Amino acid sequence: MNSTELDRRLAPLTEAGDFRARAKRLIVKAFTECLGKSYQPAFICGLRTVDKQLERFEKGRVLVGDNPLDYNHWVQIQWRLTITWTLPMDSPHCYGAAIDLALVNRQTREWLRKGHFAWNLLAKWVEAEGLVSGRRGSAHVELHNWRALAENGVLPLIG
Repeated sequence: MNSTELDRRLAPLTEAGDFRARAKRLIVKAFTECLGKSYQPAFICGLRTVDKQLERFEKGRVLVGDNPLDYNHWVQIQWRLTITWTLPMDSPHCYGAAIDLALVNRQTREWLRKGHFAWNLLAKWVEAEGLVSGRRGSAHVELHNWRALAENGVLPLIG
């Protein structure tokens, strides 16, 4: 991915908390540090619209009520199909305050297994940028105070 393409993909992210610049530095660092390794980063996504988040949330669930934005109106039916645990109002992706940066095998493009030492490296790079990693073995990266910014109206929910 060249710099112009990266800038285009990062453009919808918030500038609050310098998130967009931090995310870019993180991605560049990850690609640089992985040169010559058997694995590489894969920038999966950044901003997600409410509709896209709902589409991901419904995987493995069925809506049993009339409000798709209420957790109580959903029933889990197939756990293995679940992609996300959060509805749009609880997802930093829907505020432009998160990215998913996976680590993949350079040849097969499959995600590295949980427990692979490279996930710990990624988590350290995330923390060095002052961002929060979903957990070790997770591609999720978010702005540490996104929820407070959203509650104070600084970050709008992106329809």
